[in-house]
Amino acid sequence: VCETSNECDTALWSKAWNHTLKGFPVLRTGFQLNKTGEYCQHIQNIARLSPEIQDWQNLTPDQQHSLWIQWLEQDRRQGFTLEDAFWIRVNIILLSPTRIRWVMTIHHALIDGRSMFLIIKALFENHEALQMGHQLVEQPAPWYRDFVFWAQTRAHLNADSASTFWATYLEGYDARNLDS
Repeated sequence: VCETSNECDTALWSKAWNHTLKGFPVLRTGFQLNKTGEYCQHIQNIARLSPEIQDWQNLTPDQQHSLWIQWLEQDRRQGFTLEDAFWIRVNIILLSPTRIRWVMTIHHALIDGRSMFLIIKALFENHEALQMGHQLVEQPAPWYRDFVFWAQTRAHLNADSASTFWATYLEGYDARNLDS
């Protein structure tokens, strides 16, 4: 959930979102049964997954808060199933002419906390670029398999060399100062 106080141009936000979607294959991930009856990860080659837009601008802040609590509970209950084409839902909630709440619901099996930060950062950078009238450039995110390969190439670094590195790096620090 992100809340922002700037122009509520839903078309601009949708365009920024769809550009972000193109750059992160994990956002287009679903699961399909293969010929042997097993589920396999499938990355959709789609260009769009439009956010659902809800307009709560005519509600009082108390009504918005109450509806927000109900909406969150309903969204949690909805969950995801293996049959869903995507394991992500995106909503834009208009709270006022200059305040929106951006909600991305995604299955925890697809994205960790660090990755979520990168996606949100890309979304806001894309939105800012569009606001400034810039053309968006395709910049696909690195593939996870590249990270796995990178990590495997460093597997030769054993615990002894890591221990030596940290002992040298922290030399001169008093252990009592490291507890706080």
